[in-house]
Amino acid sequence: TDGGTAGGIAGGGVLIFSKSLTVTGGIVSNGNAGDSNTNAGAGGGGSGGSILLVVGTATLGSSLITTTGGAGGDGNSTSDGGTGGVGRIAVHHSSAITGTSNPTFTDVTDPTLVETGGASLLLNMI
Repeated sequence: TDGGTAGGIAGGGVLIFSKSLTVTGGIVSNGNAGDSNTNAGAGGGGSGGSILLVVGTATLGSSLITTTGGAGGDGNSTSDGGTGGVGRIAVHHSSAITGTSNPTFTDVTDPTLVETGGASLLLNMI
């Protein structure tokens, strides 16, 4: 008999510190899909990763930051793999922040974050 197949790889961790952050491409830490196997149990999807942004101000765009779970693999009718769980996104900031993420980020306003130097980032990557 054939055994089960591999689950998807989980998303990794991302940590960004910046005085000002503008996201135009994407910051992605999604889980991969599980392997398919119609002769045995299919693999489950990998979980989403973690993203922590520590910024003065941020323009995040619309769902350009994601930590979603991977799809479960296709098996026979009784052994499909399960979907991986979502990851976590947190934004710690001292000033204005706009935009959305998937899943919704944890919004932490921290006035002790003082922008006394450092660079501004414009991220346009996938």
